[in-house]
Amino acid sequence: MKVTCLIALALVLGACGNSQSDAEQIANLQTKSALGPTAGWKLDPALLQTEVQGMRDRAYRYCLNERASDQSCLGEQDHSLFAYANSFRLVRIFRSESEPTFPFAIAHKQDPAAFERVHRYCRSVYEGQGSNDARDLGPCMSAGIGADFFGVLPVS
Repeated sequence: MKVTCLIALALVLGACGNSQSDAEQIANLQTKSALGPTAGWKLDPALLQTEVQGMRDRAYRYCLNERASDQSCLGEQDHSLFAYANSFRLVRIFRSESEPTFPFAIAHKQDPAAFERVHRYCRSVYEGQGSNDARDLGPCMSAGIGADFFGVLPVS
């Protein structure tokens, strides 16, 4: 009985140790990424840095555990989460224009609830898939607000 308890305790402590090294590995990878640490991102006031950081941590963990051989996974997660975060700022800019000429800016100014509908839908899809893989989140938000996620056309 004592041996079983010691083995169980060793497994639990070992899991805690791996969890810490996973967190360190993720933080190190994020620091080395093209976008740098999330703390350096200029987030819209509507977003909490801790929430975006949690989303990014889960996204990195997903790549490391589920798509380890996919070299583009981490960068795609970053790009998508950055686009998600920037969608809030972009719509704020759309709404601040006194007389917008860009059709999507006009639409957001005429229907202030449009962004919330897009946000709610995109988050529900992300959460419905387990809130781990964020690669769909940025394109969803970009498509919904009128931005260009893939960079085919420059967004002014």
